[in-house]
Amino acid sequence: MDEESGGRDLFGEPMGEPVDPRGRPKHRVTVENRIKVSALRAAGMSRDDIAAVIGISLPTLAKYYFDELAAGVARERAAALMNLRASASAGNVSAQKAWLRVLAEGQGAPPVPRPAPDPEMELGKKERALRDAKTADRGSAWGDLVRH
Repeated sequence: MDEESGGRDLFGEPMGEPVDPRGRPKHRVTVENRIKVSALRAAGMSRDDIAAVIGISLPTLAKYYFDELAAGVARERAAALMNLRASASAGNVSAQKAWLRVLAEGQGAPPVPRPAPDPEMELGKKERALRDAKTADRGSAWGDLVRH
């Protein structure tokens, strides 16, 4: 049809490429953005500010960078510790001293205490009521009325 009309529309104007009617294009995740989100989250930046820096909305940030937001602090700390260890292994004396301090801090960490299980919470409400009924005080007026 273009050949017949010579590439012109009904008004005689030259035809151009059709305009894409859809909205904003889908966000493309890059390695640089992943590193940026992880580092900014580890530095304590809020999710709103990170989304503004990347130039995306908060739901888009949560959708594409969930892992970086959740584990960004741990990953960045691990990367820093591994770099410190590599520098210490390479012979950097200050890094060796810092690495020894990190090791000393890690050794004395006590295990997380777990609360003792409450035997009262293990029973259901009917079992507790039955137990309480069987152990009612027999010397009281109520205890004399209840037969066991």
